Amino acid sequence: KKESPKQIIKKTPEIDSSLITIGSGSGFYINNQGYALTNNHVIDICKQSVAIIDGRETLFRVIATDKTNDVAVLKTDFRSRNYIRINEDGAELGESIIAVGYPLAGRLSDSVKITRGIVSSLSGLNNNIGQIQIDAALQPGNSGGPVLNESGELVGIASAGLNKLLMAKEAKYIPENVNFAVASPIVTNILKSKKVKYSSSGIFSGSYTNTELASLGNKSTIQLFCRNT
Repeated sequence: KKESPKQIIKKTPEIDSSLITIGSGSGFYINNQGYALTNNHVIDICKQSVAIIDGRETLFRVIATDKTNDVAVLKTDFRSRNYIRINEDGAELGESIIAVGYPLAGRLSDSVKITRGIVSSLSGLNNNIGQIQIDAALQPGNSGGPVLNESGELVGIASAGLNKLLMAKEAKYIPENVNFAVASPIVTNILKSKKVKYSSSGIFSGSYTNTELASLGNKSTIQLFCRNT
């Protein structure tokens, strides 16, 4: 059986080749100007955040961060034609969603992963209204990826699951399918305050099938590698 040829990754001068990858997360484009979003915790200890786009290492610079809400705004020179519109009103309780991202890098395949679920609650941990609770499965590496409604609009940024080991120790049970995402109205407030343009829901936004949502999510979502010494 032939092995597939290993992809040759082109290096660009702005990327520091002395840094090593210490972790990875997900991010996604929000306009055609090279702006993208992720979680603050995905990039906060990175000296550089890099994605591989069309076989080339591409640097994503940090433009703004919001530690409280766990959001980071990134900018790259690559301008993607595919990006995600943001639902300014936020999620609706019980609506169907998909989470898109790159979980468990290095263990699972390199391709984007889609998980499906519903919006379980319009508030997060300790009644935090800056979060929504979803039951779509999230793993390490999903952080920073988009959570889309059936119209293909962003209703959240996947951020965290309840820590199962901690809960098992403290509460003596293991929570299933309890995950959180940064609510989209919080995201739009951050973008407005930083004067970053984004597209919001269209008047005629129809409903997408799962495969159409997966395709939209796949084209707009990137795997971010965190590089440090």
